[in-house]
Amino acid sequence: MDLEKNTDQQFLARYLSGECPEEKPRIEKWLESDPGNQRLYLIMKSAWEMGESQPSPSDLDIMWREFEKKSAIRVENHKENTDPPITYNRFFVNRVTRSPLLRIAAVLLLVVGISLITARVASIFPFGDQLQYVNVTVENGTHLELTLSDGTAVVLDAGSTFRYPEEFGDLNRIVFLNGEAYFDVAHDSGRPFVVQSHTAKISVVGTKFNIRGWGLAEDVRVVVAEGTVSLQPVDYNSGDSVVISKGQMSVLKPNESPSSPRPVDVSKHLGWMRNDIIFDDAPIYEVLDQIERWYNVKISLSDPSIRSERISVNIKKKSLTDVLDLLSALTGLPYEYQGREVKFYR
Repeated sequence: MDLEKNTDQQFLARYLSGECPEEKPRIEKWLESDPGNQRLYLIMKSAWEMGESQPSPSDLDIMWREFEKKSAIRVENHKENTDPPITYNRFFVNRVTRSPLLRIAAVLLLVVGISLITARVASIFPFGDQLQYVNVTVENGTHLELTLSDGTAVVLDAGSTFRYPEEFGDLNRIVFLNGEAYFDVAHDSGRPFVVQSHTAKISVVGTKFNIRGWGLAEDVRVVVAEGTVSLQPVDYNSGDSVVISKGQMSVLKPNESPSSPRPVDVSKHLGWMRNDIIFDDAPIYEVLDQIERWYNVKISLSDPSIRSERISVNIKKKSLTDVLDLLSALTGLPYEYQGREVKFYR
C-alpha cells in the first residue's frame, strides 16, 4: 500500500473510522515496512481522535498542542502564526463534526497541509523534510556496526532494520529501529538523541543502552548500561513516561505504560553481541524467531498452539544442530531439518 496516493490515504482514513477492521493485518504489515509510514499513521490517527471531541474555539490552542505532542511535531510560535496552511488546518480540524465523511476529509486535508509547512517543523519529519536518510537491513546470520555522523556507535543484531539521516539536523537526532540494537550515544546536550520503534520512543542526551523491539505486537525492552534514558509510548499520554538509570530495565508492552524500572544484570542483556542470549520465561516463538535470524533458517511448528508455551534457555551461537537438539530436549518436541527449513512436531 502506497499512501502517497490519494486513494490509499482515503483507505487508511476509513480504516481509522472502523469501516474496514478486517484490513488490520494489511495495515500492520504496511506500518512495519517503514518508520515513515508509522509517523503518517500516527498523525492521521491523532487528527481522527481530535474529531471525536468537537472542541470549541476556546479549546483550539489546547487541541493543537495535543496534536503536536501526539504526532511528535513541534511548530514554532503557532499562536502568532497567520500563515494560511497552518491557520486553515487548525480551523478545519476545529470544525470537524461526527460525520465520518467530514472527518475523513479533515484527516486527508491535515496531512496535505502539513506537507506544506515542513520548512517550519522543528522535528525530523521523515516524509517531508530535506534530510537524506539511509535505510539498513541487517542480513540474517550477521551483526552490523555503524558510526553515525555525530559519532554515535550502533551495533545491530541480525534481521534488524534501521533508518537514520546521513547528517543530523540542528535541533535533534532521531533514528528509527525495528529489531535489537546497542547504542553508545555521543554526548550533545543541545540535540537530544531519540530512537523510535513501532510502539516506543527512547530519548537520551549521551549514554549507553540496549533496545529490543520486534514489530507492533512485541514488547520493547530497554536496558541502560550508562547514564539515563527516558522511555515512553509513541502515542504518548501524560504519566506514561519512565526514566531508566544505569543497571536498570523497563519493558513497554503493546497498549500499556512502561513498567517501573528494575535492576538487571546488564551483561546478560548485551550477550547477543557475543552470540550468547538468555531467554527467561519467554514464549517459544520469541526463541524460534531469534534462531531464524541468527542461523538464517525457517522454523515451523506442526501445532501453532505451541508458539505461546514458555521456556527458559541460554542459547550460545554454536552449530544449528546443537541448538535444535537443546530445544528439542527442553520442550520434548522432535524436529526435522532439511535444507534451510526446520519443523518441530508435537
